[in-house]
Amino acid sequence: MRRLTLALPLLVAAAVSPAAATDMVCLSQGDWREAVSANRVVSPVLALRAARQAASGADVTRAQLCRRGEILVYIMVVLRPDGRFVEVTIDAASGRVAAYQ
Repeated sequence: MRRLTLALPLLVAAAVSPAAATDMVCLSQGDWREAVSANRVVSPVLALRAARQAASGADVTRAQLCRRGEILVYIMVVLRPDGRFVEVTIDAASGRVAAYQ
């Protein structure tokens, strides 16, 4: 059982890969830190809160800051209490939920 628990995040990352979208490029950790420190985006903590509110009772398993065209968005993969993984997109400038799939 322990091996499955350790492998689960890797399987999720492969199954729900926000970077697979053709018009989206995800930022490196350094670029992410720079965007946050320059106040171009809300803090990751605020984005996590917004994702948790959108998917009530869910746990965030993966978070990325990506550029979709000219807009920066946080892509959050969350695990809902019913065991389903869903993607929540947060507008990085405002911290508001842009999409919940």
